[in-house]
Amino acid sequence: MKVCSTCKLELPLTDFYKSKSKKDGFYQECKTCNKKRLAKYRRDNKEKIAESSAKYRRDNKEKIAESSAKYRRDNKEKITSRAAKYYRDNPEKYSDYYKKNREKILEISIKYSQTHKKQISNYKTIYKRLNPEKSYDAVRKCHKKYVSECTDNYLIKIIKRNTNLSPNKIPQDLIELKREQILLKRTCKELGNELKKHQNRN
Repeated sequence: MKVCSTCKLELPLTDFYKSKSKKDGFYQECKTCNKKRLAKYRRDNKEKIAESSAKYRRDNKEKIAESSAKYRRDNKEKITSRAAKYYRDNPEKYSDYYKKNREKILEISIKYSQTHKKQISNYKTIYKRLNPEKSYDAVRKCHKKYVSECTDNYLIKIIKRNTNLSPNKIPQDLIELKREQILLKRTCKELGNELKKHQNRN
């Protein structure tokens, strides 16, 4: 047991962070008090912390890039799992972000696909070779969803095919109009099929 220097409560050692510089191997302050103190410091020194962080990033670009790349290499599964969970729990955030930054995202995607054609092609070839069944099923499932839900990308592809507009120049109003047109055609087709079935029964 140990008494916290801030709240004065006697707590188990598991409630204290470890410290090699202390005689007993633990900080004087408990974890709860430590978190509260740091949170207050961050609230009271937002500008100072922001400036310090910005300066560190400017002065250590290469070091940060290397560290980030190493972390991504060593924690691929963890990062993918965490991103997938966040996407499942917050689909509306992705949707809102896409709507607000649609042109920017399209511009970045187009630029990346143009400057990394060889890498993208090699990746797709290797993935299909290593995962033939999974690759086929994923493409089929993705295409089915792509078409049935009339996603923006699906509609942009159609509009691009029928006009001279580049993807980042296609206005959202035109996409919505195309979506309504396709959904109306599908509804008419379904009604026509139902009418034929009814006529055949009679």
